[in-house]
Amino acid sequence: MPSDRPEPEPDMTSADWNKRTGGPARDGMNPHADMKGLLAAILDACAVRESGRITLGEILDSVGRRSFGPFLVIPPLIAILPPFGAIPGLPTAMAVIVIFAAIQMLVGMRHFWVPGFLERRSLNASRLRSGLMLTQPVMHVLDRLFGPRLTFFTREPFLYAILIFCILAALSMPLMELVPFAAAAPNIAILTFGLAITLRDGLLALAATGFISFSTYLVFVLAL
Repeated sequence: MPSDRPEPEPDMTSADWNKRTGGPARDGMNPHADMKGLLAAILDACAVRESGRITLGEILDSVGRRSFGPFLVIPPLIAILPPFGAIPGLPTAMAVIVIFAAIQMLVGMRHFWVPGFLERRSLNASRLRSGLMLTQPVMHVLDRLFGPRLTFFTREPFLYAILIFCILAALSMPLMELVPFAAAAPNIAILTFGLAITLRDGLLALAATGFISFSTYLVFVLAL
């Protein structure tokens, strides 16, 4: 699919990308501009610590903190992976990261920051790696199906609407945790919007908006 922006090379670092483009982008463009590259970066970080635990800070560092799109993908992805989604408080912790990322994108920050208590939270590296490896075929399919198109729907002002929705979905997480498997719904919604921003696919963003709006409508109709 044709792109209206330069594409990063496979071995390009965040610093190299910033030099080429004149600075970090807020719309999700990053050295791991496809799901395969993003997943590989996290798997490599897990492999180094496979015999122990990996902190959330180390996971975030593995994909670079100068691009925000992946931080709307990684937290909900971890939150829906077994067995992590069943760990009390973990979906809420992932939701806090989403809220921080979305707010920082809204105000135009150039470097992603999360509080130290979240960065120090750790996961079993081996289990995380095993769970992420199961998603590899799905990520390859996503890379083939989605990519840069209708990119203006992933930029301001549409980007602001996506980010506000992600914040609202993340804020619902503590309550959703009280109902078994209910937290999967807002996480899937955030993940879909995160994919749209990271891959710069406006059509995916529109489809996600339509699907979620229709689902919300059905919930209200059935509740009446």
